[in-house]
Amino acid sequence: MIDQRDRQNRDVGRSERSHARKEAIRVKDIAFYTALMFVILATLIWLIAYVDEKSNAALEASIVDKEMHILSAEAKLFSTSFDEAVSDLLYLKTLILKDSNAQMTGQMLSDDIMSQNFADFLSTHSHYDQVRFIGSDGMERVRVVNTMSGVEIVSETGLQDKRAREYFIKTRELIDGAVHISALDLNVENDDIEIPYNPVVRFSTPIYNGEEAEGILVINYKLNDLLMLYKQFSEGTDSELYLLDSDGYYLVSPDPSQTWGNSIADHSAITFGRVDPLAWVAMLEHDAGQVHTEAGGYIFQALLQEAVASESTVLHTVPLIAYDPGRLMMVSFISKTSETGYLFSDDSMALLIRVIQRYKWFLIMAVVVMMGFFPFLLSRRFTRAKIKRFSEIDSLTGVYNRRKGFDMLEAILSDYDEQLSICFIDVNGLKVVNDTLGHEAGDKLLQTSAELLKQKIRNEDVLCRFGGDEFVIGFVGTTPQEAEVIWKRILEGVQRFNQTEETAFIISLSHGVSGISELSQVNLEALIHLADERMYREKAVIKRNLQVIRRDTPDYMI
Repeated sequence: MIDQRDRQNRDVGRSERSHARKEAIRVKDIAFYTALMFVILATLIWLIAYVDEKSNAALEASIVDKEMHILSAEAKLFSTSFDEAVSDLLYLKTLILKDSNAQMTGQMLSDDIMSQNFADFLSTHSHYDQVRFIGSDGMERVRVVNTMSGVEIVSETGLQDKRAREYFIKTRELIDGAVHISALDLNVENDDIEIPYNPVVRFSTPIYNGEEAEGILVINYKLNDLLMLYKQFSEGTDSELYLLDSDGYYLVSPDPSQTWGNSIADHSAITFGRVDPLAWVAMLEHDAGQVHTEAGGYIFQALLQEAVASESTVLHTVPLIAYDPGRLMMVSFISKTSETGYLFSDDSMALLIRVIQRYKWFLIMAVVVMMGFFPFLLSRRFTRAKIKRFSEIDSLTGVYNRRKGFDMLEAILSDYDEQLSICFIDVNGLKVVNDTLGHEAGDKLLQTSAELLKQKIRNEDVLCRFGGDEFVIGFVGTTPQEAEVIWKRILEGVQRFNQTEETAFIISLSHGVSGISELSQVNLEALIHLADERMYREKAVIKRNLQVIRRDTPDYMI
């Protein structure tokens, strides 16, 4: 019973080693097909991303074109409004100069008549905040204001000193007929910002009586309606509109706390250049275009002095427009968090994640299909590997069969620089074991002999079953003398097995060795024939005292 258990344990060990080899092949194949699946999936995602990118580029171009049209319309709105204001200013100038009856007197209209003319004008032009005539000393002589209750002529006590205001200083220095356009800022009354905020732009021109400057004419254009209309252009879109002055201060912004830093001291540190320096640099370098930053995409167009009051210059032959606002910048901003913001993002990883999220169901279906298809490929591969193994491996001993072994040895011999020794082996006493213990014991003898040979040869050596009870070993890179050293190790293993293993048979092997250095012509058949002859000479000696059956083994257990 002990012998039977030992044999079972050895069989289990061999089975586990065989299973491990098969399992290694299986893991390798699974790893290969898994990697292939990821490559296919990655390629699929790349193709989708490529097509999506082309589609996104067309969509982005369409959006940019649309926003540019909006900005152009806004620029036209400002240009038209400013042009109208210049025209109205020049019209009022004609009213305050000499009337037809006083053409030769050199006298201007009286302040009272000017006040009435200004009031009549404001009553039909509600988009102006006030009209003033300021004397050459800087004191207001006439001021008419549009209020919530109607047009109001300010009394003499309500007139203010404007000699320190920038628009007064610059306008007084202009030649006759020139027009000054002030910066866009908040209206100031009595040195305080008017509450609620009243954004205005002042159009002014000097008034000469002969060669002497009599004062300046000023109209304040109310910007609230114009800026409100400007904001409405972005309604129903993903964009946010900004209007920036030449210093980057916000005149229009979705966040009111950012605006009018050019007038409100508490907002003076808030500029577009500090919020997004990269975009601001691009806007300073170009009059129109687009730029992508981490925040999103900016489409911008400058409102230049040449575009403002150009028609007035032609219609009224204005020799000079002194334009303080500099270059107003109209900006359409599309945040990266908006619905179309991904189009203006340069974050490749974010775009890839979006593609995966957008096409996730398609990709999941692709993975499911591949996972269903790859087991079929694995099954076919395993079947082919199994068929190949059966065609190359001896089914009884698990070593290479004769055909496969000879093919491998022939391949080695094709390299004439490679040393090769052939060892021809015969398992002694197989017929006796078959006749005495049965063919099952004979099969066990061959299997055990093959296992002992496999244990002692090297990885590069080739072991095959020649046929019946004969095996051939190709010792690669060895001379016959070196092959004999390896053979001694094999015999030591056989001897140890015979001493320690309680089998009903004793293993006995005969061998013969030949090497390519012994032949004038390299030929595998000749090598095997020479080794076979030497094996038979040794076998003849061994057979004289050969005993392969353990007579003391009860019932000849194997």
